[in-house]
Amino acid sequence: PLLEAKANSEHAKPEETFLYKQQCGCLAPEHLRLLCDFLSFMWKTLSNEGLLQGVDIRLVLPDSEFLFLMDSEFIVDNVTRRRSPLSADDVLAKLKEHHGGDDNEQNRAKLALRMTKGPTYACIPFHCDGSYASHTVQIPLNSDSDYQGGRLCFFSKGELIFPRRSAGSLTSHYRDV
Repeated sequence: PLLEAKANSEHAKPEETFLYKQQCGCLAPEHLRLLCDFLSFMWKTLSNEGLLQGVDIRLVLPDSEFLFLMDSEFIVDNVTRRRSPLSADDVLAKLKEHHGGDDNEQNRAKLALRMTKGPTYACIPFHCDGSYASHTVQIPLNSDSDYQGGRLCFFSKGELIFPRRSAGSLTSHYRDV
């Protein structure tokens, strides 16, 4: 009853749910590693410059910066030592396809990278995304077995669901889930 009341107060649609995929199909292990390394670099840089507030960073990457980062010569498979067969443009297009909708909606999709270091002794409360987002796609860069806490959960169709989040998996939902 409490979660149903919270869902009602957030104007969640009880019939809506989320999509889960074991693999997103657009980020190879070398892409995941590069993005993790980039976030670690930004964490250290912001921390050293006294610009890091709290235990969480969220970076919105314009498409041009994402393409620059993904076109790096460092995207090499650790075993084969070959560059990824996916071009930076292919990776960006595949990521935006997960937002669904027409080309206009896909073009409006924002790419955000987020990193949290615990302990935080806090959580993000149950909520529906605001008007800033029509659709949310999350792709973890590391597996939920790599850390404690930080679990994603959905209250959907009267159930509390904790999807398994392996590196490169995907959850997708509309803002009113």
